[in-house]
Amino acid sequence: MPTTILVISGSTRQARNGRGISDAIALGLSEDPEVVVDLADLAEISIPLDAEPWHPRMGQYQQPSTKAWSQRVTAADAVVLVTPEYNGGYPAGVKNALDALANEWVGKPFAVASYGARGGARAFKQISEIITNLGAELVEVEPGLRLSFGQGDMNEQMRLVDPAGFVARYSDAVRATGAELVARAGAESVSDLA
Repeated sequence: MPTTILVISGSTRQARNGRGISDAIALGLSEDPEVVVDLADLAEISIPLDAEPWHPRMGQYQQPSTKAWSQRVTAADAVVLVTPEYNGGYPAGVKNALDALANEWVGKPFAVASYGARGGARAFKQISEIITNLGAELVEVEPGLRLSFGQGDMNEQMRLVDPAGFVARYSDAVRATGAELVARAGAESVSDLA
């Protein structure tokens, strides 16, 4: 049975590099015949801020958007969050998407692909703490998915010239992360049957 990996594109800016990076990572993960990728673009998904009357741990969602987000996360066997680093942190939309749910994240294998001038290291560190707090299983495979912009990667408008080529430099890390997510999701499925 294939492993479904939810790839979350975390940037919601109109002028953004995140979707191209997310598309390339999703394509790299889908090269594994045992993987089905579900790409969720937070710029296209409406998750209202604090719109629910009950704490997310109760799972008593009232808003259709929260219910749909919950179903999508629940259906995934593993997650890859693709996030930029903005001003030394991660975007508010990412925090909102994570905080909107609770039990759906518990025990789920979860990797972070951060990007920026220094590979989004500060955003990765902050999100890692949040993911651990949510009870998800942080998956970190060396050399990790810290995607650093280099000379010639960006045009005058601060847009990636070639998002697929940029991610291709990290293809070994994408494949290794995908394999580890599949392995951990499979181990989780076996333990569920026991």
